[in-house]
Amino acid sequence: MAAGSQVFGASALGKGQFYVSARGGAMTVDRVTTAAGTKVTLDTGYAITGAVGYVMPIYDLGNPYRPLKLRLEIESGYAEASKSGYKVKIVPVMFNAMLEYNLTEKIYVFGGVGGGLSIQKSTGEDDHNYYAVQARGGVGYMFNEVLSLELSYRLYAQQFKSPLAQMFEGGITMRF
Repeated sequence: MAAGSQVFGASALGKGQFYVSARGGAMTVDRVTTAAGTKVTLDTGYAITGAVGYVMPIYDLGNPYRPLKLRLEIESGYAEASKSGYKVKIVPVMFNAMLEYNLTEKIYVFGGVGGGLSIQKSTGEDDHNYYAVQARGGVGYMFNEVLSLELSYRLYAQQFKSPLAQMFEGGITMRF
């Protein structure tokens, strides 16, 4: 078959792999409005996440060692930012779909979107449950077939509105 003509299930694409990952990094948040109506610009906070997923080759681009891959994962984590005694804590549970492509045998790029639910607790307020969406992209380095290091950027929003959170993360992924 010609390059680029094999989609889903072609034997040249090989099999998929389950994976687990852990990430952490810095988080910035746009201005938030408190229950009292005051606008607060939060200091840089932090975020940690973990995910379990499955990565599978989906499209043969003419090089059997570098097919386009689809990553499907379930992710959860914890994020926190504060300013002058006002604190925002977020616990998201997200389903993500990403595409991954190896630039070389060791270096790959990835990007995708996700959606799910988050619980937000702010100082002096009740917990709020929100729909959440995110877009994420990054680069990874594979030490071997099992272990890789990733650096990524994430844009996160609740209820499809501001405040937006931006996260700069580093993490490890283990495939098996």
